[in-house]
Amino acid sequence: MQRFLFALLITAVTGLSLPASTAPAFARTSCSTTISGGTINGGLDVVSGTCILNGVQVNGGVSVSGTGGLFVNGSKIDGGVQVNTTGVFWLCSAAGTASTIASTVNGGVIVTKAAVTQIGGDDTDSAVPTQDNNPRPSIAGTTVACGAGQTVNGGVRISGVVGSTSGRPVELDSANINGGVQITSNPKVAVEVEDNNIKGELQCSGNLSVTNDGKPNSVNGGESGQCAGL
Repeated sequence: MQRFLFALLITAVTGLSLPASTAPAFARTSCSTTISGGTINGGLDVVSGTCILNGVQVNGGVSVSGTGGLFVNGSKIDGGVQVNTTGVFWLCSAAGTASTIASTVNGGVIVTKAAVTQIGGDDTDSAVPTQDNNPRPSIAGTTVACGAGQTVNGGVRISGVVGSTSGRPVELDSANINGGVQITSNPKVAVEVEDNNIKGELQCSGNLSVTNDGKPNSVNGGESGQCAGL
């Protein structure tokens, strides 16, 4: 009892506090198939195969590497997305819907290598279904749609996309980007940046070509390089 009271006295005098309990650490989850619904705590890793997140909440961010591919459909990711893969990355709406249940990424998107990178997209665009000859997957028999309204909080950086020149292997279409956008060093592929709401600067350089397909973007921080005037 005396020792306990002494400890309390030392705490009061020095201003120190007793150690607080910490929240349990969650292990990261690996994905190479379809996950529908539910919550993943601790983050997600995609190293091989194709991971399809359909209506999933991910706490801890997502890493795509190796040969892995990621399709995010009507899901929310807290912790950002990092992509360095020979596979594809798509950020879309829930399966079968083009404008409802959009996806959200909190923490930004960084792509340093990929075959295809698509955030949003107009499903009436002829380039979308055959994007770089990488067909969209289906969930329960329904082809994954993209569509407007995908949101990224934290900005977007895309480089190193190495897909063929067919279609538009880099597409940022009808999305809400709360942060800057940098699309650089994609010398072998066409880039489409159209009809986006960008709360930051839009910078493009070192790409094969860049177009807005006749649909101007709303950009708060100015446009530069290949994206000037888009």
